[in-house]
Parts: sequence; C-alpha cells; structure tokens
Amino acid sequence: MTAALGEADSITQVLERHARTRPDQPAITELDFTDGDRPSRTVLTYAQLHDRSLDRANRLRSVLGEGEPVVLLRDSGADFVVDFLGCMMAGVVPVPAPELRAEQDRSAVRLSRLVDDAGARYGIGNVTPTSLKALGLRSPDTEPVTREQVSPAGPVSRDDIAYVQYTSGTTDLPRGVVVTHDNILREAEIVGEVFDFGPDSVCVNWLPLFHDFGLVMGLQMPLLHGGQVVLMTPRAFVRDPERWLRAISDFGGTHSPAPNFAYSLCVRKIAPDRRRELRLDTWRVAPNAAEPVRHETIADFQAAFGAQGFKPEAMRPCYGLAEVTLIATAPRSGESPRAFAADRESLAAGWVRPAADDARLLVSCGRPVPGLEVAIVSPDTYDALGDDTVGEIWIAGWAVTTGVHGDQGNVRGKLYGHLRGDPERLYLRTGDLGFRHGGEIYISGRLKNVIIVRGQNYDAIDLEHVAERAHPAIRPGGAAAFPEEGALGEEVGVVCEVVDSCSDEELPAVAAAVQRRLGETFELRAQMIALVRPRSVPKTSSGKVQRAECARRLRSGAIEVRHRYPLAEDRPRASGPELRPMVRWLVARTVGVQAAEIDDHAPLSEYGLDSLRAEQLAGELAKVLGISVPETLVYDHPTIADLVQALE
Repeated sequence: MTAALGEADSITQVLERHARTRPDQPAITELDFTDGDRPSRTVLTYAQLHDRSLDRANRLRSVLGEGEPVVLLRDSGADFVVDFLGCMMAGVVPVPAPELRAEQDRSAVRLSRLVDDAGARYGIGNVTPTSLKALGLRSPDTEPVTREQVSPAGPVSRDDIAYVQYTSGTTDLPRGVVVTHDNILREAEIVGEVFDFGPDSVCVNWLPLFHDFGLVMGLQMPLLHGGQVVLMTPRAFVRDPERWLRAISDFGGTHSPAPNFAYSLCVRKIAPDRRRELRLDTWRVAPNAAEPVRHETIADFQAAFGAQGFKPEAMRPCYGLAEVTLIATAPRSGESPRAFAADRESLAAGWVRPAADDARLLVSCGRPVPGLEVAIVSPDTYDALGDDTVGEIWIAGWAVTTGVHGDQGNVRGKLYGHLRGDPERLYLRTGDLGFRHGGEIYISGRLKNVIIVRGQNYDAIDLEHVAERAHPAIRPGGAAAFPEEGALGEEVGVVCEVVDSCSDEELPAVAAAVQRRLGETFELRAQMIALVRPRSVPKTSSGKVQRAECARRLRSGAIEVRHRYPLAEDRPRASGPELRPMVRWLVARTVGVQAAEIDDHAPLSEYGLDSLRAEQLAGELAKVLGISVPETLVYDHPTIADLVQALE
C-alpha cells in the first residue's frame, strides 16, 4: 500500500505528493492513432500533470463557484485527466460524460438529460461551440475573467464530493452516483492491494474515462499508487484490437482492464502470425468485468495468447458497479478463474446444483473485497438466503456510495434496503441475481432480465447466449431477448444481428436455426425472431445490451429488420403520387404545424424536427407504410423530397 493513501484527505493531495517525490516519472502517456498504426505519443510526468492541472484549476476558479458541476465531454486522453484533476483542485465537481457524436441522434438526447440532471452550466472537452450551446452549456474558457477573480479553493475533506459518476444503465435513464474522496482513496487502498497495484504498475487503458471501470481501474487506481497510465481511445481499440495488446507488449503493461467482449475480439481479430510478435508475460492483472464473463472467452483467450506469456492467473473475473465505487468481489492474486456447471432447470427454479448434462457454465467473480459484506437476498421477503440459492445481490460496507445526485425520482429509496429483522444495517440493492458457492459469488442474471413464460423463468442473458451460437451468420454479442406480448400472455422476443455477407435467401434458415436451438435448450418457442443489421442492437457505453430500448425501437420501426419470423402479413404500401402528401402530413403532425406551411425542399430541422421528433416520425412512417424505417433515415434524408425518394 502507498503510504500517502492512508494519510491523504483527497485524491489531489496524493497526486501533489507524487509530483514532489517523483516529479520526472511518467504519469500519463497518450497514444494517438490518427495517422495510422504508428501512434504519436504525448507524455506527462507527475510534475507536468500537476502543473497543467493547477493551471486548469486557476481558470475554472476564476469562473465557477465552489461545488459547481462541470461536464467533461471527453472519452479519453491526457486532456481529460488534466480537466478531471483541475476540477478537483478548483473545488468544483467534475461530471464525466461521453463526447457528443452528432446533434441529431439518441446520444444527444441522453446527454441533454444528463446535463439537466447534473444542473451544470459549463462544459469542457471535444465539442464545438454550437454543440455546447445545444446542450445548454457554456465554455469556461470563453468567459471574461480578470486575475483578481481567482481565489484559492477551500480545504477538502474525505467526505467531500470528488465527482459524479453517471451510470450507463441497461434499462433506466442514467443516474448520477455521488463519489467522495474517501470512496476512491479507500478503493485504492483496499482494492488496489487485491489487484497488486504499486509504483511499478503500468496500466494500459482503452476504456472510456467517463465509465467507472475505465475511470477508477484504468486511471485513478494506478495514478494514486504512483504508477504509469498508457491511454488510447476506445475507437482506436475497436478499429484494431491488436493495438491494445501491442501497447501492453511495448510498454511492459502490468495491468489492463477490459470487458469480456474485448478479450473475445482479440481472439477473433488478431491473426496467429501477428500474435507471435507480442510479449504478454508482464501482464499480471487482467480484470474482466462490466458485462457477463464467459468461460469460453477465458479459455479461448488463454489458448490464443498463452504462448505469448499470458498466464491463466492473470485473468481476474470480478463484479462491481458504480454504486459501490467500483469493485465488490474479485479473485485473489495467484488464483486462476473458476467455473461452475449449473443445472439450467434448477437454476431457473432458484437453487443451484451441478449439472449432469444440460449445463449453464458460470464463472466465479471471486470473494468479497475486505470490509464489504455481500448478501444473497430474497427480493420478495428480504430474507438472507443460504449458499447455492439464487437471490438478489445486496452489498454493505465502506465502498457503498453516499447517494444519487439530485434524486428527483426517489432513486435512493429504490436502491437501498434492510434485511428483514435487521433495521440498522443499510444495503445497496444491486438488481443483479446470483448465488454463493464455495465462498465465491456467481452472477446468474438480473431481476429485470427475467422473462416469465407460463410460470417458467428464463434469463435474457441465457437466451441470448444460446441464440447467438445458433448459426455462424449471427454476430457474437449481437443478440437481445425481451418479453413479447403473445396470445397467452408474456412470450419471448429475440433480435439477432447478422453479418452483412449473409444473403436474403439465407435469412429464413438463420431464423429457423435460432428457433430450433431455443427449443432444444429450453423447450421454448420464441414468439418473434427479428434478424437485423450489425450494430442495430442498442448498448450502453460499457457494452451492455439495452433490452427494453431494443424492444421499443423494434416496435416503433426504428430498427431495420432484414427478416422476421414468423413473417408478418403483407400490408398496403403508399407509393407514387400518394406517398409525398402522406409524408408531408405525418411531418406536419409530428412537428405541430400545418402541412401547407412545409416546403418539400427545406430542411425539416427548420420546422423543429429534433432528434426526439425524428424518432417519432420514423415510427409513424413504419406504422403507416408497414415497413421498417430506421430513425437514421430521417437524418440522412433531411427534406420531404429526399425522404420520399428514399422511401420509394
């Protein structure tokens, strides 16, 4: 443990000590792949990082009041780190958020809601002045200021807010988790020891820094221990996963966190002849979290990269969430990942026994970190359950954060609870389902992911796992399962992304394979199977499938369906001279103006068609025409004339 952690009152105080005691040691190295696979490097030593952050703090203090929120609109990079630390030094509250991709898409709507919930007036980052204004924000860098306005920030205590972490949320709107300096410093002390962080740590991180996994594990943890952080953007990784492992090889990376899909992507995308050039023997901790961990991914990665020095015990499947700062359970040093073959039928009934043949292979997420209590609880009675019994995971202890920013919807009342008979101890209700076996925690699903068909529980993750392996044309990680209304009540609907190379003639066979595999595995018939294009299934910033959002988009016609099983009845479609007046009428109704007022060749944005109304229009067109109309069609064809031509 770094001695400075236990003595410090704030995150910035620890970094100030590092700037004095190791001024010339690299703190941040940013890799920029803009010009290709030979990245340029920007290096900040601890002294440079401190000085630049202090300059940023002085500017912020001259404009903002103490405790005021500032939205950081950057995915990654040295500038994010400077802005983040500068906010803390200035006594204002950083609110990490994703960069705005386009003003006319759903991410802009989500970001606007985040800004409103945070109550922020200012934002900084990779964003144009026009986009900043569209979000209702101003840049502190353009505000008039005089040197006399600068005053030192007040003293900081461990209980003060360090930052507000907005969760990605698979079903709910984002919520701002209040993280204190004490939360992070204790996370670095306790969890840092579990994951073997120290001054010699070199953490290679491509995860977005607005996400808790990237921000805490990939940035703050190594910095607080005096190590080095090597950053690249998420886009750089996705474009070529080899860049991630190449950076670990080149820099002698000791730590590098990632969700399950990243390890799988490396296996699929890095050719064997390219693997031979890598050296991964320095990589001693590979945290695997933020989405369900799959045993076959762990095995495949070890088989693919073991010859390059990757050790089985380096893989650390773990469990956590922003509401407990980050990590709640994890394997200890030297422990290889463990898996349990659970009987599917018993698991669906709420209890655990080893499988004879029909197994669901679940990966252990290790034991609770020191000082945390993890209880398996009946979500109906609030009774604590014994080993090998499925229940909701509740967590109590030092890592549980203090609350939710604003909490306009009484989120705190829904997030926390007491065990029956124990009114004193407060637990965080995670909404995740799991069980304890052999002292270790296994995650089996989520409360909201359970689909009940004629009294039988089906976990959406389990259904997706089987569906995406039903046919080679289905993209890994590209399935979503959700409740679908049927004649006899709740049924199962499944959406699967298929590769572009799959022809229209092959699609019926793909859908039939999914239906057949679901029947063989679960004795279940899906009410509906929709085959869609790649990247159609909506996901959070951390890669979690947004099942409710997927169902909503599918029903509104916002997702283009290449093939639907069973086939829908043919419906009449407007065409020729009837199509243009019908589209004009729908646009007028959507934006609230008279149809006669609309010019067919004028941008629809001039009539107030924002991203939300564009989505509504796409849904109305889909209903009237009886076809799938993605919301992007409205953005790509911004006038009535263009839209009619595209629809024809």
